[in-house]
Amino acid sequence: MGSYVRVLSGAVVIGAIALTSVIGASSVSAAPIGTVVNTFTVGINPYHLALSGNYAYVANNSGTGSLSIASIATPAVASVTSTAALTDGSYDLVISGNYAYVTSGVGVNKLSIVDISNPTSPVLLGSTLAGTNTQGVAVSGDYAYVTSYFGTIVTVVNVTNKAAPTVVTTVTVGSAPTDIAISGNYAY
Repeated sequence: MGSYVRVLSGAVVIGAIALTSVIGASSVSAAPIGTVVNTFTVGINPYHLALSGNYAYVANNSGTGSLSIASIATPAVASVTSTAALTDGSYDLVISGNYAYVTSGVGVNKLSIVDISNPTSPVLLGSTLAGTNTQGVAVSGDYAYVTSYFGTIVTVVNVTNKAAPTVVTTVTVGSAPTDIAISGNYAY
């Protein structure tokens, strides 16, 4: 993936910007620092971006919601390879192993699990209700932790069975949580 920063635009594009010049590289991959080397459409209203290996994963917060997957192995020719339809506007996503965990907010309020073991053919495996206006998500082991903006809670979801994730408990955390991170035995 080299020395590039990936940028997600509120419009419909993703771009790669060179962070360092590549000495001795071909003209296809070499770019001066700060040069936009490529942009391409990823979906309607892209909202969150995650990188894993040679792929970029984008949660699209459109009326129907989707997860777009783009091959970014060669930034100058990067493009979308597949899209998985979800239920409603997608907000956040995290990649853990061969799975993408995606939250869908207002109206649907779900955590969806997508099998991305074959990035050219993602499969929606299962989902569960996870609060009110679900937003942030983090995964650690067999559990996903989902923030609920209107519910002021974090929902703990057992994701051992990817086809049928189940809510374990909810924890009141205060005013309008939008994101979450896990470190050791603690959520922040």
